[in-house]
Amino acid sequence: MPAATARALAAGGVWRRLITDPVSGTVLDVGRTHYRPPVALRELVQARDGSCTFPGCTIPAARCDTDHIQPWAEGGATSLSNLTSLCQAHHRLKHTPGWSLSRTDSGDLTWCTPTGARYRRSLDGSITLLAHRIGPRQLLVPAQKIPARLTEAVDDAVLSRLQHGLDLSARDATRAGERPRITSRGPRPGQPVGAFETTAYSDALHDLGLAPLLDEIPPF
Repeated sequence: MPAATARALAAGGVWRRLITDPVSGTVLDVGRTHYRPPVALRELVQARDGSCTFPGCTIPAARCDTDHIQPWAEGGATSLSNLTSLCQAHHRLKHTPGWSLSRTDSGDLTWCTPTGARYRRSLDGSITLLAHRIGPRQLLVPAQKIPARLTEAVDDAVLSRLQHGLDLSARDATRAGERPRITSRGPRPGQPVGAFETTAYSDALHDLGLAPLLDEIPPF
């Protein structure tokens, strides 16, 4: 490029930072110049993730949203490392107060729940509950792999019911001026125990401690 042309472009042109794969030429990072990722970058994210990256979700990445891990409004870049595949339900969940998502230098994702529990999703799709402290003496519970039978138990039906409980709680909390929450407390003395449902909860939901919580939420 002649020097005069370069000076003219530098003076009046618009410069955009693009990082491409040296072999394929696929754009890996467009920085802050574009909110929506190019088609090739979106396809690369889908191929890497395989499915929704929420722990246990198996919805194919091709049917998911391509979301910024660090939100665009907070300075997040449109890059391979800052994008992930999330189904619509877990995309909404990520932006719910109390939830957070980050990526480690090795590429693994770390989900943090409102209770402070942290789950790591590795690139191979395996889920690990990271070390955490419990109890009044803050005993340390070491990290442990989550069996597939537990992650697969939290399916769309369970998530929909939990969301329904949050919606009902948010409605009641708005009237009372409190923060929405779901609590499991069971019937009080003199109160009816309620009707039984025809479908029993799986053993995995009992192991996860979700059965008492689901009992508090009307199915419709």
